[in-house]
Amino acid sequence: MQPSNYPRPVINEIRFSVIGEAWEIIKANFGPFIVSALIVMMVSNMVGYMGSLLATSTMDMQNPPRELMPILMQQVRASTISMPFTLLGYALAGPFIASMIHMAFKHMSGQKVEMADVTWGVSRFVPFALATLLTYVMVTIGVYLCIFPAFIAGGLTMLVLPAMVVQGLSPFDALSFSFGKMSKFLFMAAVLYFVLGLVSGLGVIACCIGILVTFPIATVGTALVYRDLVGMGPVAEAVPVAAPAQPEAPAPEVPAPPQEPGAPSEPEEPKAE
Repeated sequence: MQPSNYPRPVINEIRFSVIGEAWEIIKANFGPFIVSALIVMMVSNMVGYMGSLLATSTMDMQNPPRELMPILMQQVRASTISMPFTLLGYALAGPFIASMIHMAFKHMSGQKVEMADVTWGVSRFVPFALATLLTYVMVTIGVYLCIFPAFIAGGLTMLVLPAMVVQGLSPFDALSFSFGKMSKFLFMAAVLYFVLGLVSGLGVIACCIGILVTFPIATVGTALVYRDLVGMGPVAEAVPVAAPAQPEAPAPEVPAPPQEPGAPSEPEEPKAE
């Protein structure tokens, strides 16, 4: 078992040093994090690519429009077709993003991270997929509202998956929890979300291979923010099942002590006639 400094006091502050801490956690468990990131990229990009192909098929590539308004309408139509596929890709990758957060918490609590943890989130596939879909829908709406609201939405929803992993919350309860906690640090949460997005995007520059490292850094960063603002309890099981109530065993009967020879017996109560 790895040495652990937990439980530790809640810092109640958003710190940018979580980026460096996240890198140290990933270096210590390089294989599982890289495999998780590879699965996330494959799932999200494959579904997104299908949407792009479908959107391209609706365009008139032989006679492209030359005026501004038709060009804009063509782009809007293509985006309307491809966007649901992009969001679906993120949603399907959500359980594996949750697995990365789970691995981060395991490392922080001193437990050994194993390759089997890569699929930890699959047993709660629908809740994690729904939560990821909801968060990305909010961020996407923010992008269409002049971009900056996207950082606010991302900051407010930063603790959704960590809260589900640690506390076993439902997607909507986790959204409510994250909003309530991060609204107290709204500006810093938005700035950190922007910085984590930059870190994740840097991997695309390195021939797209670097994102296998930078994306986990951004993901583990959210787990570290949860640790600083909420603390760390036991890592929740993938499928929490309440133990059935056990019936109480009856108290054993204590036999009466044997009567000594010659001792007077207790008089019997007279029977009512």
